[in-house]
Amino acid sequence: MTSSISLPSALQCCNLVKMLGDKTVLASLDLVVARGEVVSLVGASGSGKTTLLRAIAGLVTPDSGEIYLMGDPVWSKRRRVPAEHRQIGLIFQDYALWPHMTVAQNLSFGLEARHMKSDEIKRRVDHALDVTRLGSLRGRRPSQLSGGQQQRVAIARCLAARPQILLLDEPLSNLDAALRDDLRSEMVRLIRAEGITAIYVTHDQAEAMAVSDRLAVMDRGTIAQFATPQEIYEAPANAFVAQFLGGFSLLKGWTEKDAFHAEGGTLKLRHRSPGVSGDGVLVVRPEDGRPAASHPENRICGEVIDSAYQGRCWRLMIKVSTDIIRLDWPTRENLGTVIEFSLPPDRCTVLSN
Repeated sequence: MTSSISLPSALQCCNLVKMLGDKTVLASLDLVVARGEVVSLVGASGSGKTTLLRAIAGLVTPDSGEIYLMGDPVWSKRRRVPAEHRQIGLIFQDYALWPHMTVAQNLSFGLEARHMKSDEIKRRVDHALDVTRLGSLRGRRPSQLSGGQQQRVAIARCLAARPQILLLDEPLSNLDAALRDDLRSEMVRLIRAEGITAIYVTHDQAEAMAVSDRLAVMDRGTIAQFATPQEIYEAPANAFVAQFLGGFSLLKGWTEKDAFHAEGGTLKLRHRSPGVSGDGVLVVRPEDGRPAASHPENRICGEVIDSAYQGRCWRLMIKVSTDIIRLDWPTRENLGTVIEFSLPPDRCTVLSN
């Protein structure tokens, strides 16, 4: 993390509430983002992530709570700073470029509206075009650019404005997969090189894992877990978080002492999840399975019902009684084959319901 403890946070949301009719969109939500940190908001549609982003930007008015930027209040009962005065950069799915202006003019327009001196405008525009590698395209109009180039112009425009915080709402969703991966890496490189605090909304969990210092997994207007990608992957806070991340197999059952019993009574697995008792869910990550020959504990037999090549391995779907377990396996297995594998106790994570 790039922030200093002595500095105020870049963003602090305190007890934010937003109602839409009788529906609670944000439910007493708290969020603190450090300076220079990249945070992703993830969650299902309707979880409140875009509403939270727009409330921070000043485009949505909360019903109660407080929002601080760089330690200063921008929304509270006593102070309400308009969106245009919050020094926030916004990048959306729609690049929102002026079609009749050149690339350079799109960057300079907002700076001119702030009555900056011409030499300062030129310096900022030149720098933003240079770091986004758009210098040779400065005289073109948006219609003469590819989708990836237009998105880079939107990023350059924000860099030129020097925002205190950058908000991105599904910024790459309109691009094809290969271009999206390349531009994502380039965009995050620029954000980190410029030391910008960024909040990134995406439906793509893999994308969020790749770009973020921390993830906020949202559920019905609250944050179910806020931690680093590794912490969330290795230790999801609850079954909702584990299910939302995708790729995991979740087995329902109950625990007694250090043993997990799957529903149906066919599986009894030792685990090392402290403080869990009663009904629970066993989280199985695809890479957790081991060849049974070299791992004697927690051996499981199951039938291969599906197999897909993943490049470095085969992703098998194993039917074990009434449960389906996803398993990354080094070799291809024919459908209908019965294989034996092991789930080491230290990789068996049991979550309370």
